[in-house]
Amino acid sequence: MLVMALMYGSAASAMAGLLGSNTVFIALVGGHGAATTSGVIGFLLMLNAIAVNAFVVESALQLGTEEASGRAESQLAGSVSRFRWAWGRLLVTVIGSALLLAVGGTLMGAAYGSSRSDASQVWVLTGASLLYWPGVMVTAGVVVLLISLAPHQASALSWCYFGVLSVISLFGALFGLPHLTTHNAPFTGMSIFPADSFTILPLAAATAIAVVLWAIGLVRFTRRDLAPGT
Repeated sequence: MLVMALMYGSAASAMAGLLGSNTVFIALVGGHGAATTSGVIGFLLMLNAIAVNAFVVESALQLGTEEASGRAESQLAGSVSRFRWAWGRLLVTVIGSALLLAVGGTLMGAAYGSSRSDASQVWVLTGASLLYWPGVMVTAGVVVLLISLAPHQASALSWCYFGVLSVISLFGALFGLPHLTTHNAPFTGMSIFPADSFTILPLAAATAIAVVLWAIGLVRFTRRDLAPGT
C-alpha cells in the first residue's frame, strides 16, 4: 500500500500528460476537464483511501471473528464490560486507518513534490489524504452495525458494501451512474482536495453518519446475546 503511494506520487504528472486528452481517462478521474495533474492526484488519493478501506473492513471484522471463535465469551467472563472490550479491539481500526491515510498521503506528497521540486506538497497531500478518514469511518460503522445486527452474515455483507462502494467511487462517472449516487457516496461526496474547492459540509455529513452508525452498532452489540460459532 505504501509502495503504491510512492509510485502514485511520482507518476501523477506523467499520467496527466500522457492520458489527459483521453475521454475515458477524463471520465475516470472525475470528468469536467479534471484530467489535469491535480485531478489525477485527487483520483490517486481516492485509490489510496480505498486500499485503507479494505484494511478497515478486515480490521473491524476481527470483532466478529473473536466472537465467533468463542474467545469473546471467555474474555468477557471477567469484569471487563462488553463495550470496553469491543472498543479496545476497534481502536486498532480507528488509529490504524488514520495512520495509513497520513503516511500514504505523506509518501505521495514526497514523491510528487520531488518531481516538482515543491516540498510543500508533502503537507498538502497529507491533509488531502486525511480528508477521507470520515468516509473510512463510515465503512467501519457499517461493519460494526452489521456485526451487531447479523453476526452470521456480517463478513459477506461488509465485503459486498466495500465492493459496491469501490465501484461507485472509481467507476461511477465512467459508467454514467446517477449524479445522486456518484456524488453522495462516502468517498465521492468529499471534495478531492487538489482539484476542487474544499467544503466542510460533506466532511461534517460523513462524520455525523459515522458517529450514528458506530453508536447504534456498539449499543446493539452490548445488548444482544453473544453468537459464538457464527
